[in-house]
Amino acid sequence: MGKIRVRKKLRKKIKDNSTLISYGLIALSVLFIFFMFLIFTGNDNSVFKVEDRTKEVKDSLKNDTDDFKTIGWVKVQGTNIDYPVLKFVSTQYEMPVNDFSYAWTVNDGSKLDKRIDIAGHNILNLSRNPVKKDDMFYYFEELLNFVYIDFAKENQFIQFHLNGKEYVYQIFSVNFLKPFDVNYYATNGMGEDEIKEYLETLKKGNLYDHDIDVNEDDKFITLYTCTRFFDTSIRSNFVVTARLLRDGEKPKLAKITKTEKYDEILELMKGGEEDEEV
Repeated sequence: MGKIRVRKKLRKKIKDNSTLISYGLIALSVLFIFFMFLIFTGNDNSVFKVEDRTKEVKDSLKNDTDDFKTIGWVKVQGTNIDYPVLKFVSTQYEMPVNDFSYAWTVNDGSKLDKRIDIAGHNILNLSRNPVKKDDMFYYFEELLNFVYIDFAKENQFIQFHLNGKEYVYQIFSVNFLKPFDVNYYATNGMGEDEIKEYLETLKKGNLYDHDIDVNEDDKFITLYTCTRFFDTSIRSNFVVTARLLRDGEKPKLAKITKTEKYDEILELMKGGEEDEEV
């Protein structure tokens, strides 16, 4: 009888241990799934956090006049560019007198055009060694941050709010272009050949190679501002272009490497700060 009791206790102990092991494995599996969920679902925010700008657009609309209308909002990762986008209705407009910063566009904002072109002032960041941050920067001065490859690697996304929806674009081109190198007024009326020419122009002058697939079926956003990077007498624009994330595509940092154009710019950047006014 004693041996039978021992066997029963042993079987019970083994059964209890097996149950504990099973529960332990289930718990570990649940924890593993939970952490994987955090990793994959949290990846979007860790790379680029999308923030609803509906309220900000509504507030900006209150300042509209007959000369300019708020059509949306633009936010550029890593910069203070987080502004309303205005459509100027009249060529004889008065600039907004409000103390908020703003950008402007030729797009009418009724729909998401094939290409959105957005401009902003660069009044205070004009040297060959652009300043990354300054309390006096109110407009597109910090767009020049993309001249630095370390910054370009870490900040690759532009958010555009239109008609109550947030759109995310990934940067694939950083250029210095003359004012007429690119048609900034093409908006939606671009044929296939014009899109290919547009993309080829951006590729030729790109400071970086971005490991991003881009083709004529994509939608684009172009941000540009004036610069005196080359000389005070030479008119040029600093241009950052991105493509809309495709259906189901998540924000993911692309690999970025320097091009020969970057090396040329790097040489010029050794020229000092004689044009700097900050």
